[in-house]
Amino acid sequence: MKVKRFFAASMQQALKDIREDLGADAVILSTSKTGDGVEVICALDYNEDDQRSSMPEQEGARPTPSAVARETADRHRRLEDEMLRVRERLETLKDNARPKADPTPAFAAVEQATTASRQIGAGEQETSRMLAEMREEIMQLKSIMRQPVVAARPEENPAHRELIERLQEMGVFRELQSALTAKTDPRKGAQEQWRNLMARLAHGLKAENEELIHQRGVCALLGPTGSGKTTTLAKLAARFVVHYGAEKLALITTDRFRVASQQQLQSFGRLLNVPVYVVDEENSLDDLLDRLANKRLVLVDTAGLTPQDPNWERQQKDLKVTRHRIRNYLVLSAVNQPQVMKSTYHYYKMLELSGCIMTKLDEAFSLGEVLSMAILNRLPVAYVTDGQKIPDDIHPAKAHALVARADALWRRTRRETEQTNNTTRFAAELVV
Repeated sequence: MKVKRFFAASMQQALKDIREDLGADAVILSTSKTGDGVEVICALDYNEDDQRSSMPEQEGARPTPSAVARETADRHRRLEDEMLRVRERLETLKDNARPKADPTPAFAAVEQATTASRQIGAGEQETSRMLAEMREEIMQLKSIMRQPVVAARPEENPAHRELIERLQEMGVFRELQSALTAKTDPRKGAQEQWRNLMARLAHGLKAENEELIHQRGVCALLGPTGSGKTTTLAKLAARFVVHYGAEKLALITTDRFRVASQQQLQSFGRLLNVPVYVVDEENSLDDLLDRLANKRLVLVDTAGLTPQDPNWERQQKDLKVTRHRIRNYLVLSAVNQPQVMKSTYHYYKMLELSGCIMTKLDEAFSLGEVLSMAILNRLPVAYVTDGQKIPDDIHPAKAHALVARADALWRRTRRETEQTNNTTRFAAELVV
């Protein structure tokens, strides 16, 4: 962008100079009167979005709503002053050159006065001079009206920034923050805005309409090591047995690679009196599901592998059955880092996920991360777990209850952080 300052005896001369120097695409940034005439600042290749993006990030450099309001009021006041001055001069012209009975708009009056001045002749030089000045002032009015008022962007509003900070503290992903705060109403109080924002968060979170154990068929739990797959499967199995009995349930594990994992699931099976089967070279998942066709529900546990593991491809082949439909649920641990959650989803999304199960909510410092994963990837939430007790610490997911829990955890964490900071400051003062 090229910016240049012009000085001239009149606005008309300044506009002529600008047109000759910068061309017709020049944009007037500001105008002001000087002792010798006018000063005009213009720009060529002006782009308002570029100017906004290049604004400094310091707090003092950001336009606030009150500053915008003052700027708007100042411009209106300048316009009113100029229009009043034009009207006064028009009245003077009307007295000198056959005034009309009915008042006319300012711009039309200028043209009528111009016609009258031509008829008066060479003796009315003063009237002609006044008309020229009026044209100049009208040009100034037009340039002022063309100058844009840069309103404060939503993210520059203090209340908006407070909402963003809260979402960040809650752990909500950045790509979700803008969508949640796009429709905030600055006329409402901070607490009401926050409640509305939490309602939008809950609206974006989908939960299973029917509890998983009440749905017939085959369900597999997928996820990395340590996410709580096997324990969650045991909780689901116990919950199923309470409702339908052990004879209508079977358990399968595809984790042929770790003996300890097989033994853990078999221990759960013995406690519940439910059979446990292992997928291996002699028993494919398809074959096992054929044998278990009379069961109301079959729950499948899987190994927590990543693509870097040499057994990853083998397990992927085990899960790609041809004769049976499997509903795959991704197990997301609320204590995992966001990048781990995103990588986990990326690894397993090729298996056509039906939804997710959120685990270890009782160990998490924030729940915004796991909620963001479910919302952004459109994964319905089937269950949440919040402890080791079987089957007590597993609950069917409810969107509003989950968001309320995330909000309560954020408030508690913020309160504890403030108390810690106050204690630290008090200790520092004692030392001093």
